[in-house]
Amino acid sequence: MSAITLKEATFKRIMDAVQFVERSRMESPNQFRSSEAKTYFRNDTGQVIPAYGIIQASGTAKVSNVNYVTVERPFDYAAAQSIYLVNGPQEVKVDGYGTTQPGPYYKILSDGGTYSAGDRIGWKASSFEATNGCLFSVIGTDPIEDDIVLCCRDDSCAYGKTSASITAGSSGNVLIWKANGSGNWSAGSKTHTAYALVSNIASGEDVILFPVNGRWLATEIC
Repeated sequence: MSAITLKEATFKRIMDAVQFVERSRMESPNQFRSSEAKTYFRNDTGQVIPAYGIIQASGTAKVSNVNYVTVERPFDYAAAQSIYLVNGPQEVKVDGYGTTQPGPYYKILSDGGTYSAGDRIGWKASSFEATNGCLFSVIGTDPIEDDIVLCCRDDSCAYGKTSASITAGSSGNVLIWKANGSGNWSAGSKTHTAYALVSNIASGEDVILFPVNGRWLATEIC
C-alpha cells in the first residue's frame, strides 16, 4: 500500500474527526476498542516506516501548534531510556506524520520468524521488525497478513539459561525457559540476547532476565 503525504494541519483535522466519531454515538459500541487516544508522531528515522513497525520515541516537536512525538528506528542509544511505540496500519514517509497503536494489544511486523503464544519479542537492531526480545508477548499470528503477530505489552521478567558465557559489561545468548506439555519447565529453543552488567556469567547457568530500557538484563540465580 502506497503512503499518503498530508499537510500537518490536514492530518490533525482528519484524526480529530476520526476520534470524535469513535467517541460519539455515531459509531456502534465495540467492547474491543481501546478508549486511549492515539499518539501523533513525526518520522525522523530517514526511512519509510512500514505498517505495524516498531519505533522508538526520541523526543517531541511542535509543528503548526500540534504536538508530536519524534521517533527513530531502533536502537537509538541517544534515546535508550525512552519507550517503544508501534505504528498503525499505514506506512509513514520520511518526515511524514502517523499515529501509533494505543495498546496494550498490538499488531506488530515480525522478521518472518516462527512465533507462537507465549514467545517474547522486541525490537530488532536497524529494523522496524520484531524479533526475540522483550517488552511484548505473542498471543498468536495474524490469519490474514503475512509476518504480522498479535501481541500484548509484557514488562514481566523471564527465566532463562545461558547457552554461552557472558562477560561482565557485554552481551551473550540466553534460552528462555518455557512450560512443556507435562507442565514442567525446560529451556526453550529461542535464543535471546541478554546483558550482564555486574559479573561474568558462565555457560549453562540459570538466570533471571529483567527488561531494562527495551533490553534483557541477566542476573545469575545463586
